[in-house]
Amino acid sequence: EWIKVEQRVAVGTIGINDDTPEEATETNKLHVPFPNPSTHGLAISYTVAAQSNVSLKIYDTSGRLVKTLVDSDKDAGFYQVNWDGLDNKGFRTSNGVYFYRLEVIPEGEGDDYRATQKVVVLS
Repeated sequence: EWIKVEQRVAVGTIGINDDTPEEATETNKLHVPFPNPSTHGLAISYTVAAQSNVSLKIYDTSGRLVKTLVDSDKDAGFYQVNWDGLDNKGFRTSNGVYFYRLEVIPEGEGDDYRATQKVVVLS
């Protein structure tokens, strides 16, 4: 599975996650990962507005699928998934930039939602 990803990388920027589970679930949203850069694992959170099929996947900079974190139906709400830095075969990923992509496809009415963000992995 391949996707095309184009992104400029700023080195030295640290993201702070100020999103909270109390945030309204009226819209789908991919939240800021924590910590970023990551050394021993990463928490990725997202909000789903209505019952939907949800996919959350990690890709490398060439667009190759590294890890599927979520691929299931979800009710409306706030979710958090931890990525331990392993790929789908159980091998540790190398240092570098990765992209995580959230796709939310509502089961009823509503627009599909797709968002991609980057994370830096340092061992």
